[in-house]
Amino acid sequence: MSTPSTPSTPASYFEDLYREAADPWHLAERWYEHRKYELTVASLPQRRYRRAFEPACSVGELTSRLAQRCDSLLACDRIESAVESASRRTRDLPQVEVR
Repeated sequence: MSTPSTPSTPASYFEDLYREAADPWHLAERWYEHRKYELTVASLPQRRYRRAFEPACSVGELTSRLAQRCDSLLACDRIESAVESASRRTRDLPQVEVR
């Protein structure tokens, strides 16, 4: 019988990273990340979605791109500082809820 595993990296580690920098991995700046997000959105089989869910949204870079294709988008992250960053990034997108 297996036992449930716990995350290998505690949430406090990520919370500290986001406290020190709004975008600790520079997701908004790196060409590689932009390309990855564009390919992700381009791979979606439908033009438009009524509802979507984005787990682990981090600072909301992909979230803002997905929002252009969604009537309603729920983006979540377990790190409160990341949620705050994603909320700021998407505040002008009424179809986006970040938790």
